[in-house]
Amino acid sequence: MTNPADHDGAQLRERLDRLAGSISPGGPTDGADLYRRSLRRHRRRGAVTTALVAGATAVVIVGGATWLPEVDDDGDRIVENRQPPVAGPGIADAGAQLLASVDDPGGRTAGRTVEVSRAEAERRCTVVWHNTWGPSAATVELRADSGPWFEGDAVKIANLRAFADDPAAVSHTDGRCVIPQAGLEDAVGTVPLPLPAADDAAGVRAACGEYLGWDFADWEVVVADGAGSRVAAVLRSPDGLVSRCLLDSTFLDARGAVDNDQFFADPRGGFAPFVEITVPAKFSEEAEAFGAYRVPSSLLLGCRGQAAGQQGTDCLGAGLVSAPEPVSRIVLTDAAGTEQEIPVVDGWLAFAGSVADGALNVTVYAADGAVLADY
Repeated sequence: MTNPADHDGAQLRERLDRLAGSISPGGPTDGADLYRRSLRRHRRRGAVTTALVAGATAVVIVGGATWLPEVDDDGDRIVENRQPPVAGPGIADAGAQLLASVDDPGGRTAGRTVEVSRAEAERRCTVVWHNTWGPSAATVELRADSGPWFEGDAVKIANLRAFADDPAAVSHTDGRCVIPQAGLEDAVGTVPLPLPAADDAAGVRAACGEYLGWDFADWEVVVADGAGSRVAAVLRSPDGLVSRCLLDSTFLDARGAVDNDQFFADPRGGFAPFVEITVPAKFSEEAEAFGAYRVPSSLLLGCRGQAAGQQGTDCLGAGLVSAPEPVSRIVLTDAAGTEQEIPVVDGWLAFAGSVADGALNVTVYAADGAVLADY
């Protein structure tokens, strides 16, 4: 699980990827290009690292500058004088430096109820990392200062370079493993196929749980949406924890794991699966940073730039919308005039769909039909 004060590093990279794909290059080497290059240097690690990494402060890198969480739908930082930050020498590396500066990547499970020994945590994380990096003789060694160890912790790996073909490509923030629950480690990083329908609550719980290595059997599926190869959902535990679950079968192989070669051959052709568990406060902080009734297309709905050969833009996202008054409906209208309703329950939303390239219009309604926001 992530620390309440942290934003998940894996989700950040997924958002950065989507955002980078939507940005037109602004010079010989812009932030989007730099980020794509960094992805190509991480071929071995691959897409399924999203299940392993936790804890970072949210930033986006655009045009070589570092931009912080208060951004508009174009990814531009909202500042009082409306002037964007200026890129300076070495600023392209600032995002990675900020991620690496987060020393404590993990939180603790609710009540810290299931403690495991260091040896057992290392054994489970070795299985998880082999699922991700491929079979090898390497075994996970945890950093001594990362204990005590509980199921659900995002723990620090001391010997992460032992798993990499290119040690220089392994950043500090990749050295983490979420300790799965007992007996669930073998399937971590895989998704059962075919994907469940959005209205199949049991199927959603099972699929999200298999990917993360967590038993969601008694969790409530608060809201879910599905479209073809994608499912987005928000789940809530009896004691109030929240899971954001984003599944996509585009790049999955026969056993339900991400085919890294396929992913890196066409990273904009689909999404890497992502599942997290954290506290509701994290989502509230996100929503408040976006602003009242704001549903930023890149950062919340997960919409990204059009891939080669595609007629529209794919979206896969979930989270919370800041709502001073209760929200009953959210309608998204794309550049072609097509209306789609975003499923929303008590401010929680999930969206798995496609929209026409171009500007998006969002209309937020109250239960009585009154328009709360239109932008």
